[in-house]
Order: sequence, then C-alpha cells, then structure tokens
Amino acid sequence: MSQIVIEIFDIAISTKTGKSKATGQPYTLHQQEGYIHNGHRFPERFVLTPPMVDDKPVAYPVGKYVICPSSFKVSEYGELELGRYEFKLLRLEEKLAAKAA
Repeated sequence: MSQIVIEIFDIAISTKTGKSKATGQPYTLHQQEGYIHNGHRFPERFVLTPPMVDDKPVAYPVGKYVICPSSFKVSEYGELELGRYEFKLLRLEEKLAAKAA
C-alpha cells in the first residue's frame, strides 16, 4: 500500500496578522513549510498550520510524516475532503512502530 509522505526540513514558523475584510476582526495565522512527495520528480513545497498547545503554535520536528487518517472527512455533499483545521501529521517512524506492535 502506497502512502503520501510529507517531509519537514525546518522548524521555523511564520506568523501573519491582520484584520478580516469581512468582519473587521483581527486574525493570526501560523504556518510551517512542508514538502509533499506525491509521485513527481521532486517534492512540492506547501504550507501547513502547526498544532497549537496552550494557544501557541508548536512546530512539527524535522522528519518524515504521513497524513493522519482523522484529517480526512466527508463533506455535506458526500465528497472526500482534507480538513483544513483538523489536519494532523503522524511521524513515519511512529506509524511503522505501531504497525509492528
């Protein structure tokens, strides 16, 4: 069974702040850079939202990951979606260790 591998090379988190045009409310976005190995010759760069602990972003450590199954959901129209806010990664080593146990 093939799996999508995501690689994190850097623990840096960028933070963007601003005001919503729609509501006028302030917002803060935290992003971390990742690379997805999706069958192309080179991995593709993308940004992801790191997990929050005590209202602070915590970077995913450098390493290889797979997408946690709980990150996927079915929309109200019955379509498969990758949850933007429920998105989580599992370390590849942890997933392999759990499978072996």
